Parts: sequence; C-alpha cells; structure tokens
Amino acid sequence: MKDIIKDILQADEKARNKLASVKQAKDNVSVDVSKQKKVIEDHYMDEAKAALEIHKKALNEELEKHQAKLRKYFTQSNSEIEKQFNSNKERWIQSIYERCIQK
Repeated sequence: MKDIIKDILQADEKARNKLASVKQAKDNVSVDVSKQKKVIEDHYMDEAKAALEIHKKALNEELEKHQAKLRKYFTQSNSEIEKQFNSNKERWIQSIYERCIQK
C-alpha cells in the first residue's frame, strides 16, 4: 500500500513538473510571439515608410514639372498680354478719349 501511495505521489510530482514545464514553454512562446510581432510590425512599417517616401518623391517631381509648365505658360501669357497692351494702348486711349468727349 505504501508503495502504491509512493508511486501515486511520484506520478503526481512528475505530472506537476511536466505541467510546470509546459506552462513555462507556453509563456516562452507568448514572449517570443510578442517579440516576433514587434519585429514584423517594425519591418512592415519601415517598408511602408520607404514606399511612402518613394511615392512622395515621385509626386514632388511631378508637382515641380507641373509648376514649371504653369510658370512657362504664365510667362508666355503675360508677355502676350503686355505686347497686346503696348501695341494697342495708344489706340485704346484715343478711343476712350473720343467717347468721353463726344458725350
């Protein structure tokens, strides 16, 4: 009988030790998963930032090209308006003057 109780106690102790070992392994896995999660998040965040930076650079280049095109268009339009004004201003002044005097 003593041997049976002793065997039961030994089996119980082995089971508790095995359970503690399994719990420790589970805790280690949880810690490892948390660490790996952080590594993966950081990796994908870095990739996203890099892709965003590339896209931002491309958009800035496109914006600069568009701005240069608009500046050129503005300069040309302004030049044409000034030419038209300079070539017609005397005639316009005279026309306005005559309309004012005739009334």
